[in-house]
Amino acid sequence: MTASLRLADPRLLERRDLTVDDLVDLPEDLRYELIGGRLVLSTHAKTTHQLLSKRSVTP
Repeated sequence: MTASLRLADPRLLERRDLTVDDLVDLPEDLRYELIGGRLVLSTHAKTTHQLLSKRSVTP
């Protein structure tokens, strides 16, 4: 995912050998996971998605 990232080193997205220690300097407002040594970024849900999800759960 290449949304407007504010990574100090954009090459982090290309690496496959990352550890939890490598994530210390990432901005806290990013949504990310470390899966198999790769940094996986996800976007925030859009308002429409949030509203539809809420409607499908609410009785």
